[in-house]
Amino acid sequence: MPRSVFCPPNSQFLSDDVIGSICQRPTQVQSIRATNTNADRNCTTPPSGWAIPARISPAEDEDSISPRDKKRKRNGATADSDSTTHRQEDQDEEVKINSISMKKSVDLTKVAQLLDLGEELQRKRRRETQKRYRMRQIQLTTNLENDVHQLRQDIEKLLQQRDSGTEATRDAWNVALEFYARSRRLKTQNLYNLFEFLRATTAPDVAFSGGIGRERFANSWSILRWFDQVDVDLHSLKKYGDDCVVMTTRTRMTMTGRTLQNLFPRLYNCPESSVKVRLVTKLVDQQIVMDSRTLFQWDSATKLVTGVRTDSDLLTPLLGLLGRLEDVSIAFDQALISPDFQWR
Repeated sequence: MPRSVFCPPNSQFLSDDVIGSICQRPTQVQSIRATNTNADRNCTTPPSGWAIPARISPAEDEDSISPRDKKRKRNGATADSDSTTHRQEDQDEEVKINSISMKKSVDLTKVAQLLDLGEELQRKRRRETQKRYRMRQIQLTTNLENDVHQLRQDIEKLLQQRDSGTEATRDAWNVALEFYARSRRLKTQNLYNLFEFLRATTAPDVAFSGGIGRERFANSWSILRWFDQVDVDLHSLKKYGDDCVVMTTRTRMTMTGRTLQNLFPRLYNCPESSVKVRLVTKLVDQQIVMDSRTLFQWDSATKLVTGVRTDSDLLTPLLGLLGRLEDVSIAFDQALISPDFQWR
């Protein structure tokens, strides 16, 4: 038997019949090769009695492997290759997932930063809008105050011009016209301005419908304040000589519960009397038309009004509403005004 790696060192002691009937396997060759390699590494000189086997070429080694083992080897190599490929793909997929996760995290951070920036810009814009609004309100208030101050100055100048002009041309005619103009806007006129007018145009001891003094003159006008929708129309204005002017007017006004309560309290505050309740029902919210005649006595020396006499007819319109003189008499019973529209 020739010497080779397939023959053990003691092959001369073995029978060829036994050894030759056994198929040599690649694993044994590899084991013997590994044993020889380790022996070569451990000792440089082979032991006595051992023959150095001849090296087998790769071609001879490949030829000595059976087809089944070759297929198994190829399948093992393919499996190892597939396993390596799958491992590489898993690693690549994991890297890709980590990259996508990091990218999404970065994108979410940027979105959050953009949202915070947008909210901050909105807050800043709202603060600026509120600041501009407050500035406009302050400016508007300042402008209104300046306008009011300017109007007051203009009014003072106009009043001075009017007073200076009327003092030069003041007479009974002009005073009567001014009296009529003020009686038209009596409900909206300031009492201070009314007394100023009387002080400027009437004498301190002016005689007015049986009374003396400016206060009585001013009190006569206060009756109209208890009526609603007062409208005074000038019918005529006549001048008799230089010292007398006669003015006739027609006044339309509405009687209300407030009118009856303050001018006819006994009639209004007696709900137990069926007659008075009936009269109140007829008078409330009714319009009356009253004719008046006013005479102005003028003093050319002092250029002041020294006497005023007013005759008004309140009896006729009440008779038209109530229908009977007896009812008119009940209405004026203990009333605070007289049928000629004067305080009692």
